[in-house]
This record gives sequence, structure tokens and C-alpha cells, in this order.
Amino acid sequence: MLVGTNLVRLSQLQAVDKEIYQEKVLPRIVEQVVKCKDTIAQEYLMDCIIQVFPDDFHLATLEIFLGAVSKLQQNVNVKDIIIALMNRLSNYARETPENIPDELQMFPLFQKYSKEVINANEKMVIKDVLSIQVALINFATKCYPEERDYVDAILSFSAEILAKNAEAGEESLGPAGGQVMKLLTTPLETLLLQVLDLGHYPELMSYLDYEKQRKVSTEILQQLLKAKNKLTSSDQVEKLLTFVTPIIKDQDNTPELSDDNKFEFEEEQHLVARFTRA
Repeated sequence: MLVGTNLVRLSQLQAVDKEIYQEKVLPRIVEQVVKCKDTIAQEYLMDCIIQVFPDDFHLATLEIFLGAVSKLQQNVNVKDIIIALMNRLSNYARETPENIPDELQMFPLFQKYSKEVINANEKMVIKDVLSIQVALINFATKCYPEERDYVDAILSFSAEILAKNAEAGEESLGPAGGQVMKLLTTPLETLLLQVLDLGHYPELMSYLDYEKQRKVSTEILQQLLKAKNKLTSSDQVEKLLTFVTPIIKDQDNTPELSDDNKFEFEEEQHLVARFTRA
């Protein structure tokens, strides 16, 4: 607690400007954090750094901070540390985009160090790995809505992780299925029809069970109808049919039509019909 209080006081010193923080203060702080080897202390101090220093300081020292995160003890909850910083900087970038230096590529840095942390931590469960990817996709769609390739890179990495998970004999995603759904539905509002150009979207969707695939397919059509987007080519039509296959064509795991699911089935077909007439 004393160290945290000292960080607060340090952040309030007028003599500590962004340049001094970048060149002297943060490097010394993270050096001591990494050396302390105590899991709880490392988590607490890294969170303190995020909370007490200004956003523009974090922008100037992003690589230094993320480099330190990758060196923390394996039992440290690095997921929450990375997500906390991403959330803070994404809000700052959205509220004051003019303060983000053109030369600063935040997303590639977050992606690079997130991969390093994941690859170095063999004990990280699949849900935590995918939670970091969800945070990345939120960050990308908020700060770089025009960068479709950023989103596809996240989906590609996530599909690789799930493929390794399946090879290890983990056939059921369990709670991680909700994270996969977020990865697939989060880009819809920003990218709309451009989602159809995400090459790894159907691959990632294939890891979901039927019920979750159905929900994602429905969400795709609902978002496109809401935005009043129209398909303008046969290629787009073909891609969309691939994306929403679970609600237009029986799959191996499609349940039999019954009184229990008849209403949902009719609602889905009505949605498809609305879109084809739009």
C-alpha cells in the first residue's frame, strides 16, 4: 500500500513530465516490479501504474510497459493488466483522437505483446486467451474501425488457438464459447458488409456448437437489416449464405423441428425472408 501511495504522489509531481516519465521514471519502476517476483505485488503495482499516470504518458511508454508485462511471473493475471490498459487507451483515443500521434501504432504493439504473453504462459486457460482477443477486437473496432485486416488477424490467431485446443482433445469450448461469440459479433456494427470479407470468420464460427452458430447467424442478418445494407454482387450473396448456413440449411447437429423450437425456426426464416426482400 505504501508503494502504491508513493506512485500516486510521484504522478502528482509537476517536475515529472512526459519526457522524464518515459526516460527515467517508468523504466526504474517496472525494473523493480519485475525484480520483486511477488505475484500479488506485481499485479497491484502494474494496476497502480495504469490508474495513476495520465493517458498521454501511457501512450509515450506503451512498449516499455507491455515489455514489462511479458516478463512478469507466470501466475500473475496478465490478462486483466493488458485489458485494463487497452480499455483506458481506447476510451482516450475515442474521446480525443487528435491526441494520438500518427506514428504510434497501438494495435500492433498490443497484438505483439499479447501473443508473447500467451505463448510464454502455458498455464493460461483458453477462456483467458480468448478474453484477451475479445479486448483486442474491441480495441481495434473502436480505435481503427477502417482497419479490417486487424480484425481478421485476431480471428485468425483465435482460430489457431482453438485448433490447438481441439488437437489436445478439448472438443467442448465450455465457457470459452461465449468469448468466441463476442469475437464474431463485435465487428458487425462497425464493419457491416465488410464482415463478409473476413477470411477467418467462417473458420472461427465452425468451432461453435449449433445453438451458438445459429445466434451468430441471426445477429449478422439483424445488423445488416438495421443498417439497411444491401448486397450488390453475387460474390457477396454467396459469402453471406456461407456465413448464415446454420439457419438456412440443416447441419449434422441441427435438432429436429419440434414444438419446443418451432417458434425460433419460424422467426429465423422470417428474418431471412426480410433480408432477401430488402
